[in-house]
Amino acid sequence: MIYITTFSISIFFAFFSENLKNRFAKIGMLFLSMLPLLLIGGLKDTTVGADTMAYPFTSFTWAQGYVPISEYLDGEMIEPLYVLIVWFIVHFIGNDFQSVLFFTNAFIVVFFYLGFYRYRKFAPLPYAVFLFCFLFYNNFLSMTRQGMAEALVFWGSSYLVLEKKWIPFVITTVIAFFIHKSAVAALLMVPCIYIHNRKLNNWIVIGVIFVFLAYSTVMKYFVSFDMFDKYEQYQTGEDYEGFFSITEFAIRGVLLTSIVLLIQKGKMDDLYKSIVTIFICEFVFNLFQVYSRFMGRIGYYYYVMYLAMVPHFTWKIGKKKWKGLSLFVIVATSIAIWWWVYIENQSANTYPYVSKILGIQ
Repeated sequence: MIYITTFSISIFFAFFSENLKNRFAKIGMLFLSMLPLLLIGGLKDTTVGADTMAYPFTSFTWAQGYVPISEYLDGEMIEPLYVLIVWFIVHFIGNDFQSVLFFTNAFIVVFFYLGFYRYRKFAPLPYAVFLFCFLFYNNFLSMTRQGMAEALVFWGSSYLVLEKKWIPFVITTVIAFFIHKSAVAALLMVPCIYIHNRKLNNWIVIGVIFVFLAYSTVMKYFVSFDMFDKYEQYQTGEDYEGFFSITEFAIRGVLLTSIVLLIQKGKMDDLYKSIVTIFICEFVFNLFQVYSRFMGRIGYYYYVMYLAMVPHFTWKIGKKKWKGLSLFVIVATSIAIWWWVYIENQSANTYPYVSKILGIQ
């Protein structure tokens, strides 16, 4: 199967790069790790991905129709930076939809790998690549715009977590906001991680739970702002009617439980407490989907933090006697849920994979 083969090659090169001390050799191995993901994501057919022919194709056709960029950006378009990127691709790289698919997919993969590289001493890189492949990649073959925003937020989070520099994180999040407005939710990580205050973290959790309970009232106020008015359709559901996903609940339960139960008591520092706060908030955000199908996506900017935090807390500093078991459980659960969601139930329409360019039918 193309996905299993691609993921295996990517994880293998990421594993091989882990112990390389030469910087250029490590970067070379990481490029080889990225390459299969770049190819199958960028050279896929338009039938792969539920959202491929939605915003991406609409932006592409509008970019073809508007040569002066001022006319293009003045139209009733979606987030301006995304359409600007598409306009640039169409007018300077390739006037075909395949070029848009290739370079937007490359944007996602490259910025995630830049994040992996910055986190490399904090979290084992092969573990992070594994989680990226099985928990995220198929979804990004469909929801390109939010994937680009999540990639920027993840990369920017390394400055916040590793160096407590909130300004680079805020800047990258603002840039991500102009690709997908939901990225504004990621700013909640600043007080959680930068301030490291237990009482503040508790109030943040309480606030998120309150928003969940008062969803209808909060959404009416939220969409009253012009820049968020397109989310009005998420208030009552309609085409986006709510549902409860057992698989998403299960994977979050496994990941969060592994962090809470396997960490050494002596390692429960301020960062650990802040990260647990973030994942509790993400757990609640994911439950927003019971109100409207896509509102659970607002928590994805917190969900991507598992890519660094699961390897760090369960493998890097977790209890030694439980490392092997925790690794097995997380790996097995991730693969099982990936198979069930994307292969058996064909979620996001990424299976079967088709690429005429690669000769895969």
